[in-house]
Parts: sequence; structure tokens; C-alpha cells
Amino acid sequence: MPAPPPAADSPAGVVQRLKWCWENRDPGRYSQLFTADFRYTFLPNDSSGDAFRLSPWTQLDEYLSAYHLFKSGVAGSPPASAITLAFSGDIVTQSDYRPGKIFPWHQSVALEFTTLLVTLADGESFRAVGSQGFTVVRGDSARLPQYLIDSGLGDAHHWFIDSWWQYGGYLLAPASRNGPAQASDAALVTWGWLKTHYLQ
Repeated sequence: MPAPPPAADSPAGVVQRLKWCWENRDPGRYSQLFTADFRYTFLPNDSSGDAFRLSPWTQLDEYLSAYHLFKSGVAGSPPASAITLAFSGDIVTQSDYRPGKIFPWHQSVALEFTTLLVTLADGESFRAVGSQGFTVVRGDSARLPQYLIDSGLGDAHHWFIDSWWQYGGYLLAPASRNGPAQASDAALVTWGWLKTHYLQ
């Protein structure tokens, strides 16, 4: 039995819950983490994100990509059989300095270094490393999808992610691997590549 998911009752808590959802491959709980106006921003020199420069990556894109990776796979790529996501260093929270974002309802979260290792059902593996940034918002100030409002989550006890960006990491093309995956021999990719690959 997996450990219960961390509560999304603080800025750090919602990011820890995201980590739990990846490692437990849980698209249902993952769908409860993001605001209706969520945006993911790709690394500027990551060609994986070229299609999303003018039409941004949305909450629906995030959910569909995660669902395919966690559960169903896409054409040519099976779903994950195991995922580990490691955070190195502290989870740093501070004010969200965007115009109109007022503390404490709006905050930002920085992860100095993350390592994501994804092993697919066919033994292929990928590793994405880098620094991650998030802006998060308390439920009573968030623009939420209707299904989250109907679930009673739009209150001061729940936090949500309204933007996510990677500000450092590898930009290497993926490569096939055979046999059991190890962190040392997994193909290095960006988070952005993995997200877009499983959005198909």
C-alpha cells in the first residue's frame, strides 16, 4: 500500500502532492492540483515547446499528458511502470511578485534541483533533471474548474498550482534503452519533451 498523499494545505504541500501523484501514477488526484487558468512554460531553447509558444500549455494538456504517461500510453510508447521524483535541497516558498498577486493568497515555490526517472512498461527509461518553479494560489482566491468547485475544494484549506516552469535542465534527444532501467543509463530528456510526447 502506498503512503497516503500529502495534503495540499500549503504552498509546499501542493508541490509535495504533485510529487506523490507522479510517483504513484495517480491521474485522478493529479487532476485536483491545477487551476482552470494553469500554464506550463517550456525552457526557451526546448524545441518540444515550440507549438505552445503562442497557444499555451493548459490544465487540460497537463492532465491528458499525465493520464497517458501514468495509465494508457500513446502510440509507440507504453505507460510508465515506475516513476521516481527526487527533490534536492529545500522547497523554498516566497511571495508571488506578479502584478495583482497578493500575499498570502498567492505565493511561489522553487525547487533548486529535481531528478525525474521514468521507466516504461517495455523497459525503456528517461531521466529529466533541472530546477522547477511554481506559482500557487489558495483555493478561496483561485480560478478553479467547475468540478473542483463542486467537490468543495475552493476554500482556504486547499492550494493549487497556477503556473509551472523549468528554469534549468538537460536538452538532449531521447534514446532507446533495452533491459531494466537505471538512473545512470536512462536517456536524458527535458520535462517538456516528456510532457509533449505523452500528449499525442
